[in-house]
Amino acid sequence: ITQVLAAQQEIEELARSKAEEKARRETEEKTRREAEEKAQRETEERARNEAEEKAQRESDEKAQLEVEEKARRETAARAKREAEEKFKREAEEKAQREAVLRPGFLRRVDDRIFIRLDKDQEMEFVRIPAGEFEMGSDPQKDKEAYSDEQPQHHVTLREYWIGRTPVTNAQYASFVQAVSGHAPNDWLNGQPPVKKLYHPVVKVTWQDAVNYCKWMSTLVGKSIYIPTEAEWEKAARGTDGRMYPWGDQLPDASICNFSFR
Repeated sequence: ITQVLAAQQEIEELARSKAEEKARRETEEKTRREAEEKAQRETEERARNEAEEKAQRESDEKAQLEVEEKARRETAARAKREAEEKFKREAEEKAQREAVLRPGFLRRVDDRIFIRLDKDQEMEFVRIPAGEFEMGSDPQKDKEAYSDEQPQHHVTLREYWIGRTPVTNAQYASFVQAVSGHAPNDWLNGQPPVKKLYHPVVKVTWQDAVNYCKWMSTLVGKSIYIPTEAEWEKAARGTDGRMYPWGDQLPDASICNFSFR
């Protein structure tokens, strides 16, 4: 009986040992599988995160490149527009400068007109309003009045423009050089006196004066002519019958250049 019991115990002990061994192996296997599964999940998670991060970086880089490329194109387009605008502006300014210096160019400043004769010379005209003025001389005021200046009477003229000063040597030289016109016989070699460029031109004929006006008319495309006696007198003396442009006071060196010869 004792031997049977001992054998039974051994059998039970062996079975228990085998069961425990089996349970241990199963536990270890389970632990190993769980560890492997965890490692696999972590590896996959890490790979997925890295892939997403890489994709995000690439997307950000692409977006940044697109922004930079867009900015570059806009900068290039703006630079091109500015260059074109600058070129156009400079071309217009150059054209305006050239136009201003082109013979015949007319510019108006208030009641004055300037006509370009050549690159160095302009001729200025002033506006004489339409209306009535007293023409002729009053012998009661002007003891030197000629008979053909009497009686003093009212004359009405339309508006007109007249040269602010007599034609100067320099202005007449522009005409002579442009059309090979007749130079006054006191000019040396067809050139005006250097020290009298802005003095009135003298020793020209009536036909010379007419030809000068025709030349200016062609330049500007408007009718320019020698003023009539009435036009000259109204412009010179005003509308109130005064003897001189400044009034009735006799001329002296403080008022104008004159000679009693």
